[in-house]
Amino acid sequence: MTIILLPLEHKNIDIIGIKFSFNYKLKESLKTYEAVKWSNMHRIYYVPDSARDI
Repeated sequence: MTIILLPLEHKNIDIIGIKFSFNYKLKESLKTYEAVKWSNMHRIYYVPDSARDI
């Protein structure tokens, strides 16, 4: 499986998008991390692009 990290902007905030082919286990694992959010606009999981949050 390939996971791609993308620099994006969401609601005027720099984010790192996490793109991957659908995988239920990976999706459920990502949802356990407080910093990981879902963007309906980009249709992608993401984290803030901040050293403090990573």
